[in-house]
Amino acid sequence: MRCTDAARELVRLAARGEPERGRAVAARLAPAGARIELVMRGDEAIGEVTAAPLRLLPVHLSGRAVAVLEPGAVLGGAGEPLGGGP
Repeated sequence: MRCTDAARELVRLAARGEPERGRAVAARLAPAGARIELVMRGDEAIGEVTAAPLRLLPVHLSGRAVAVLEPGAVLGGAGEPLGGGP
């Protein structure tokens, strides 16, 4: 559940033009050591948070979320459309 919550907040903030803040919030919500990925594709922000396997359950836990960019969302101060680059 924490991976899904972290992924949702990651893309929500990225869609508003705050990808770095989204990464920071996701890092606080995700389990310790989780891998946080944000991909901008066209007008979408796609986030995935993956946690290492637990000792008792040898499976990776992950959460994924997608959000459509809000109109006018820009990278922090760069003036470029969010998702306009890699």
